[in-house]
Amino acid sequence: MKTLKYNKLIRDNIPEIIKASGKECDVSILNDEEYILKLKEKIVEEAHEVVSAREDEIIGELADVLEIIEAIEKYYGIKHSEVLDKKTKKAIKNGKFDKRLLLLETREND
Repeated sequence: MKTLKYNKLIRDNIPEIIKASGKECDVSILNDEEYILKLKEKIVEEAHEVVSAREDEIIGELADVLEIIEAIEKYYGIKHSEVLDKKTKKAIKNGKFDKRLLLLETREND
């Protein structure tokens, strides 16, 4: 039997999906400290998938990022409206990304 190691956070229904495909899997339940660490790792993984996604895959990858964001919000007891409010305040203060600006360098006068 071929064994693949993952050690990564998965969605709740994945074990059943794996079993329905005729495979076996082992899972464990994370404690709070492990869970939030794996959520943070997962958002980086999903962000990398957005970077490498084809145009027709972008919506699915953004949905995965949003799922992780919502899980982190839930863990910390943060309302999504609080995140959106913070987003708005940062946009007012620092702007958005509409102008497509790329910072090349900064200089300091001696």
